[in-house]
Amino acid sequence: MGSPDSSSSRAFRLPDCWKDDVRMTALFALPRNESLNPHDWAGKYKFWKELILEWATLNQILVFDVEDIKKVFVRNGKFPASLNRVLEDMKKNGDIVTKDQYSYQTDQSSSWARWGISLITSSVAWSWNKVMTSLTETEETIPKYVVPSVLKKMCEKILQLPIASSEEIMEVEELTDLHPEVFGNDEETQLILNHLQNLGKVAIEASSDQTMIKFIIPTIKTKQSQLNNSGWSVSPAKQKEKTIEITEVDRSLATLKRTEKLLNDEIESMEMEMKTLEQTARARLKEGSRGAAKAALYRRKQLQAVFEKRNQALSNIQTMKLQLGQAKTDSKVKLILFALLSMHSW
Repeated sequence: MGSPDSSSSRAFRLPDCWKDDVRMTALFALPRNESLNPHDWAGKYKFWKELILEWATLNQILVFDVEDIKKVFVRNGKFPASLNRVLEDMKKNGDIVTKDQYSYQTDQSSSWARWGISLITSSVAWSWNKVMTSLTETEETIPKYVVPSVLKKMCEKILQLPIASSEEIMEVEELTDLHPEVFGNDEETQLILNHLQNLGKVAIEASSDQTMIKFIIPTIKTKQSQLNNSGWSVSPAKQKEKTIEITEVDRSLATLKRTEKLLNDEIESMEMEMKTLEQTARARLKEGSRGAAKAALYRRKQLQAVFEKRNQALSNIQTMKLQLGQAKTDSKVKLILFALLSMHSW
């Protein structure tokens, strides 16, 4: 479940009629005979559908099940009697989509499908195999629903982030850590990024230890195509586009970026330690302990030598990043990578 959107103009609140016992008793009851009163069900359905969608939208609820709904809309210990039918009709009308249906339609052959194994294992195909291999087991599962309108808003919000216009490659974990307000959990992250990938907005690869993501900046031709077709259907089967892959340059840049971060962290730590050693040396001199002061300064001198090597390594990494960004051929990329591997250990 995603965290509430702090940018929303208002928070979700139960309607004023929630305090009206007569009104709510009618809305909580089963619909009357539709042949005698066809408007009764129409009114109930409209009320609950709009309330559920408002709750999901204002709280950024991307995935939910009937139990989640019951917790929100319980009144005096009772739940809406027609809730299951409301959800069924919302599903028929496209207001919600079962998570199993979405998972089944998603291209499971994508390189990063392994990262979302929890999502795949809930798919229709997996459920069918489970039934066939364990006929003696009877297991009732509560269906989960995806809200397309919320998925659309969350994807649009992600595409407004500065990283989305940089074509910079990064680890999915890094992206989710930077923006926890969008990526609530692994389940939602899988759905959101899978949708963006199917729209051709991102390239994702899980061939290495870390799942990598790169936002795709659309060309003028692609932008014109998007104007003609909104492309926000929740069904991946309706939006399959030409696959955009992460290149050797991208993978190399990701390696350099990780190394750069490690070096920056180590350099920062060394700077703090050297300052501490300087302070220690001064304090020992004031105390008259020249031997201890000398030892602290000697340690600082040793650390300074390592510090300079790390700074030189960092400079080399940054130069290689620049060269990789300008590389046009695989041969140039390989030369740069060879230079990286040939560097002295830091």
